[in-house]
This record gives sequence, C-alpha cells and structure tokens, in this order.
Amino acid sequence: MRTTIDLPLRLLTAAKRIATERQTTLSAVVSDALGAYLGAARRRSPDKPFELIVRGRAGARFPTPAEIAAVSDEEDRTALRIPGVPRRAAP
Repeated sequence: MRTTIDLPLRLLTAAKRIATERQTTLSAVVSDALGAYLGAARRRSPDKPFELIVRGRAGARFPTPAEIAAVSDEEDRTALRIPGVPRRAAP
C-alpha cells in the first residue's frame, strides 16, 4: 500500500544506507523497522495492579520500626502456634 510520511533527514539517510547495504528497498527497511517497533510495543505490558496493605487509623501516629517488628513477631508466633504464646481472637 502506498502512503506518504515525513521523516527527519537523519532517519531517512540512515534507512537509505541500510537499504543499500542489504540490497533491498527503502520501503522494506521502513516496514521492517515499524513492524519491530509495533511488535515490541505489543509485548510490553503495563504494570500489574497490586494490593496496598494499610494498617492503623488515618491521622494516627506512625509506628516505630521496633513496634512494627514486635507486632510482626507476635503474629509469626501466633501463626506458627508456638507453645506458651496465647492466640489472639480473630477480628
């Protein structure tokens, strides 16, 4: 199919040089380049959505790293059912 496009001179010159080196047409070089670009664009996928985990209350004080570690340790002990550690009631 015939169409008209405007290319910057440096791209046109490079494409013509490649066409000469490969002993093919400028149209074939542009078609290959556009096909490669569109194929790569199709393979790129946007980032997958993720779940943001939020704890605490809005406007409340942010816990310290030590407080976070203590709660995390407690949750681990409870989940692993380590003897001597009381289980918390389910929320």
